[in-house]
Amino acid sequence: MAVALLLSAVLLGYYYIAVRTPTKEYLTLYLLNTQRRAEGYPELLVLGENNTISVYVNVENHMNTSHLCEVQIKVTRDVSPMFPLNTTAIQTFRETLQVGAKLEKLTTVSLDQIGNFSVVFELWVLNELGVLEFSGEFCVLNVRVINSTGN
Repeated sequence: MAVALLLSAVLLGYYYIAVRTPTKEYLTLYLLNTQRRAEGYPELLVLGENNTISVYVNVENHMNTSHLCEVQIKVTRDVSPMFPLNTTAIQTFRETLQVGAKLEKLTTVSLDQIGNFSVVFELWVLNELGVLEFSGEFCVLNVRVINSTGN
């Protein structure tokens, strides 16, 4: 019995030291609707009636160091854009996130033209050289704006 217990302890120790993959560090970006749920995002807007999108933008720091994070909000008519989007941001906000910290910000975007749009939320991070660089994290809301007569 003691030999079996010792063998089990050795195998368990080996698993935790050698086999188990280390936890990956990461920053994450995600959107929630106005009820703080990951569903029911705005998809159809009516020009002059309800042509605004409101969502909570969330950024979480799962790294071992603090990071200056900037969210850039961009709008394009391209339904399959390449990232990072090569256009000027219509809104930005930034904050230094400590280890394990979370940023949540309610953002509103107004669209004042008829058509199909991609509203893009990109996460940028200050690198070691003091330059903002695209983290590879982004979210996209595809939205159609129509006039009040349905066109």
